[in-house]
Amino acid sequence: MQYYVTKSHPDCPKWAVVRENFELVAAHSTKKSATQQMVAISKKEKVEIGGEHLRDKRMVEARQIKEVSQDLYVQLEGDEKALVDAMIGVVSQYGRFQGPSSSVYAGYMSPAQNKEKENGIKCGNCVFHFEESGNFECSAVNADIEEEGLCRLAMIPPQYFQETIRVREAEKKYKIPEGVQNAATRAVKWISDGKAGDGFTDTGRSRAIQLANGGSVTREVAVRMKSYFARHTTDRKAEGFNAGEKNYPSPGRVAWDAWGGDAGKTWTNKLNLDK
Repeated sequence: MQYYVTKSHPDCPKWAVVRENFELVAAHSTKKSATQQMVAISKKEKVEIGGEHLRDKRMVEARQIKEVSQDLYVQLEGDEKALVDAMIGVVSQYGRFQGPSSSVYAGYMSPAQNKEKENGIKCGNCVFHFEESGNFECSAVNADIEEEGLCRLAMIPPQYFQETIRVREAEKKYKIPEGVQNAATRAVKWISDGKAGDGFTDTGRSRAIQLANGGSVTREVAVRMKSYFARHTTDRKAEGFNAGEKNYPSPGRVAWDAWGGDAGKTWTNKLNLDK
């Protein structure tokens, strides 16, 4: 086991000779006397001369730590802020985690390994990241990081990834069921046959064509469909709404099917569109 000198051993106010595991060998009043003993012991035991212990180098690094990203830090509160403050305190005193003398494993993942980056869970949204000369750096972990990488010590304001998830939900696609497509196809023919009435809108015509073509619709369209059915439920009571009735199909029935008909109402009511 190698020997070192250090100025940061808790049981020695000045300089000390320590083993590699930081076990105290002897206390000294000067760096020179500590170094002389360290060299003598190393030669006697025929081990490589160690120099200053890595913890001392880490202490120097600690004094060079950048501040956290303030625009992200101010969004923290409660236990999240307390945890970040505690981590800043540890890093400020001992240096970054996963450094040469740190046993803390951060588990950094590259962008290719990070499966959560699309949810906003990434280094670029962590309070400990900062940019310097066009490069991404980290104040907490001794690692070469990238914006879309991630480690298990990342501290990300909840609203950052919650907002990202909300945006992704808004962009989500919903596959049009066969029953909805069939109703819209029926409406397209009725519209072509002049059954839609004078008050039929271009929006209804476009929606019928869209749904008849199949494929998927966005969350926004699904929300509009659900809203339409909620507003026009009373149209079902009008004469000509049901097959076999006089004046079937009524303009209300044409519009109803243009938005997907009964199948569309059932489908959109089952979708989680209210959050």
